[in-house]
Amino acid sequence: MGNTASLTICASTGAVLTETQEGITMPADYRFATVNDYIHGPDVTYENLEALCLGMAVYIEKLRLAMKAHNAEVTGA
Repeated sequence: MGNTASLTICASTGAVLTETQEGITMPADYRFATVNDYIHGPDVTYENLEALCLGMAVYIEKLRLAMKAHNAEVTGA
């Protein structure tokens, strides 16, 4: 089975609002407004919210590691 993905595009701005992969729909980015609109959407399920939380946790961990590496580079540690 291939990995399929689809995007939801805003008709007025052309901005990507959500991305769906393997049946799970997530916001296209993690800006507060985007996530807030997403979680208050009419078709959001518990599984979607769970996937969002896990996706955000992975994103935050990557940022934390990047900041740690950057700080080590700057301080020479």
